[in-house]
Amino acid sequence: MKCVNQTARKNRVYWFTELGTSIQRRLRIQLELPSLRHGFPDVNWDIYGLTINKRYSAVLKAMVRPMHVAAIRRFALGQNPNLRMCRNNIYDAMKVLRKLRLVRLLWIRSKKHPLVELSEEGRRVRTLLSRSRRDLGRMERNPH
Repeated sequence: MKCVNQTARKNRVYWFTELGTSIQRRLRIQLELPSLRHGFPDVNWDIYGLTINKRYSAVLKAMVRPMHVAAIRRFALGQNPNLRMCRNNIYDAMKVLRKLRLVRLLWIRSKKHPLVELSEEGRRVRTLLSRSRRDLGRMERNPH
């Protein structure tokens, strides 16, 4: 294994080396398991490691279209009713996500408050966050 976001202090992300991948492939053949296709999107792993934080990932997963901050909170709480998050948590997350260039503001002339939308990098990170949670649940139900 190797760390793919080596500058991170927390939330490090690890993946197989070439040797590890070949060993995994051989083991799956020996155990007669289907081969795995990962197909990760091209993301900045340092940024991905920062977004593993529960609140940041909840905000990113909730952003299915350009939305107001209040709508993001409602959507995130609808997806996870156990999530403890107030509107100020969303604003704090937005500051960080804007700094990372994962989201951008969308000002509409007739509206007082801007909408927030995902950037291209934000969409890739969101896809990976959603897939990793879904794949983890699948592995917990079926370890093979």
